[in-house]
Amino acid sequence: MSDPSRKTINIDLDQFKFKQNNTKQQRMEIFKNLFQNDPIYFIETFTQFVDDATKKRYIALDVKPERIPEKITKIILMRLSYCLPYREAIRSSLLITALPKNSKKSLNILYKTCNSIWRLAGDQSTDFSFYTKRLSLGAVYASTLLFWLNDNSLDQEETDNFLKRRLSDISMIGKIKNCLLYTSP
Repeated sequence: MSDPSRKTINIDLDQFKFKQNNTKQQRMEIFKNLFQNDPIYFIETFTQFVDDATKKRYIALDVKPERIPEKITKIILMRLSYCLPYREAIRSSLLITALPKNSKKSLNILYKTCNSIWRLAGDQSTDFSFYTKRLSLGAVYASTLLFWLNDNSLDQEETDNFLKRRLSDISMIGKIKNCLLYTSP
């Protein structure tokens, strides 16, 4: 039999739902400790949750792409597909991450996501390319995320095409660099 002094709450934070049977004081303490009373910590927690869920789904695939660009594409599209029910909440969260006071935390969140994607794709680099890969992927992922927020195509087909074009653009940088290095007098 349930205790009538304990009430069930349902807090809807732009599609993120939490239910907790506790007194008001206890609930406030839980949220304060869990997210340090700042929305950016909630966003960080949710992003880590999505990173972990994406990793589990990718690892569970029977057939994985062989080439790195296809792996990156697959992982990002799986991540965005998983986030479809939270699209509007993610749109709202971008406003919070864009605040100057959250810039350091926001970049850290983006770095962790990009690092997770690269590690899932099999990257083991520890040299300078470790940083350039994550920086490049950060730009690709951020632009793809913004594109995805407004993509109403069937099965995110337009986002898939957009992502492939961005990854192709990034691969061109390396080709141009190599061309310049080996053709210089």
